[in-house]
Amino acid sequence: MKKFTINDFVEYFPVCLNCNKNNKFVILSDLRTERQIVITNDSIVIPLSVNYQNSLNLNFEIQRKTNKFIFSNDKEAIKDYVHDRKFYLRVYCFTCRSFSETSVFDFDFNKDYLKPFQISQEIISIKFNGSNYFVDSNFQSQRTDIEKLTFKSGRAILDFETNVSLYPKYKWKTPEALAKRISKLEKFE
Repeated sequence: MKKFTINDFVEYFPVCLNCNKNNKFVILSDLRTERQIVITNDSIVIPLSVNYQNSLNLNFEIQRKTNKFIFSNDKEAIKDYVHDRKFYLRVYCFTCRSFSETSVFDFDFNKDYLKPFQISQEIISIKFNGSNYFVDSNFQSQRTDIEKLTFKSGRAILDFETNVSLYPKYKWKTPEALAKRISKLEKFE
């Protein structure tokens, strides 16, 4: 399966395919807490905060080109905080609800390096030629569910649905290519 660096992932989903609007990038933890990250040309900045009796704000950067860490403050506190949690990155569109999520990050604190990761799930919504396409790719199961809907008189009508081997966005790249692939699948069903 394809492995991504931070830079690869940011470049993979800069704008929504459906809405052509900028996507939002957040980091999530196994506690389902969501934190907005800051993306610069050189790095992403991940704010971590611990709130007990005393508030502790931790930040670290991951260089986009090398996946190396830069610690803005207490490295040991960051190591302890990250060691006890699972983190992954999500990019999503507020308008159509499309999103992509990475596998859990594997931090190498001996080398101050984030190991390349995989995508775990993509759910992409696309409107094309009067139809709505929903593509749900699950990378663990290696399957993609595809639905094609049209709306008539305010009601959604399921025109086609199928389950195929993994067919992620990086294989089809454009809405036109996806629609063409689904049309071929429809002919064989």
